[in-house]
Amino acid sequence: MDRATILIIEDEQAIQFLLKRIVEQLGHEAILADDGQMALARLAERIPNLILTDLSLPGTPFGVDLVNALRAQVPTCPMIVTTGDLSGERVEELTRVGVEHIMGKPFDLPVAREMITSILSRNSG
Repeated sequence: MDRATILIIEDEQAIQFLLKRIVEQLGHEAILADDGQMALARLAERIPNLILTDLSLPGTPFGVDLVNALRAQVPTCPMIVTTGDLSGERVEELTRVGVEHIMGKPFDLPVAREMITSILSRNSG
């Protein structure tokens, strides 16, 4: 698999650092954004191979609005949404807007690695 570019949207610095480390250990490049506005600006500069975003971010857009804004800019880019709220209602809402990959927080590092690798493998062809 070629070196991929992954946009990480996360406001908690420790989690952002951890996700960046995982991405780099897998041999990929991480682009970081602390909030929705910064993420949309990063997308205007460069289209990633994968977006990994938290739902609970400061500012706007956030939550499902952010997912919709990201989809509007890069409709075919795979996305992993991380959230501490895995209630049926939240999962249903995310599924309704086209999110296929949801990772609960706190997340298991091997699960995160496997999810990233699996999605990139499927989309590399």
